[in-house]
Amino acid sequence: MTDDDWDLVHRVHLRGSFLTTRAAWEHFKEQNYGRIVMTSSPSGIYGNFGQANYSSGICSTTSWICQHTELITCDFAAKLGLLSLAKTMAVEGAKYNIKCNTIVPVAASRMTEELFPEELKEKFNPKYVAPMVAFLSHESCPVSGEAFEAAAGFYGQYRWQRSKGKVFAQPDAVTPEDISNSWDALTDMSEASSPSSMQGDQCPLISGLLLPLLTLTITSTHFYRSHDDSTWTAELRWQQQQQLIDH
Repeated sequence: MTDDDWDLVHRVHLRGSFLTTRAAWEHFKEQNYGRIVMTSSPSGIYGNFGQANYSSGICSTTSWICQHTELITCDFAAKLGLLSLAKTMAVEGAKYNIKCNTIVPVAASRMTEELFPEELKEKFNPKYVAPMVAFLSHESCPVSGEAFEAAAGFYGQYRWQRSKGKVFAQPDAVTPEDISNSWDALTDMSEASSPSSMQGDQCPLISGLLLPLLTLTITSTHFYRSHDDSTWTAELRWQQQQQLIDH
């Protein structure tokens, strides 16, 4: 793959969706309303042989420009770069009633017509993706920042999952061998979580890092119980740390 192969795909598709969204954004903010639908694909979710440029950057944007009146569609195919852009637009648009979601369609199009047997082309007609797009573009859409698959009458939602993992008490001493020896614990998905935001991702990590500090603080409280001022200070530190974990 040449530099031009990479740049042209990203310039048309990923940058194209950015420019389309930016053009609509101020109108959305002024009217305190907006709906954006990005278009990704299984190539972006799972990867696909020979499509490093396509899977990482191609996109499509469907935006409500005026409430209930005009739907603007810019057809670029879309991949995982668009999913990340949509997530950020959902966060930034929340206070302006701007919702941004992503569809992951599978359909028989000019680009994929050689991949589908003739008898399946009608079953994977692009029109079967339209109901999901219409709903996500409607004012009643209840979610933002999410990804939904649409294909041949099937509709479903994607989500990220993260294993419970393991916190090493002394991160500066962790070695590649420690990672190898703990591999089963790091990759065990039996207690997986599905964080949907930066806060949801980082709070459990911060809590895990602070738990040893809480133990030390409680110990110091008992140790200084005969000194009123020191005891009060230690208890206050514990309350502040506990409040951080609770939130």
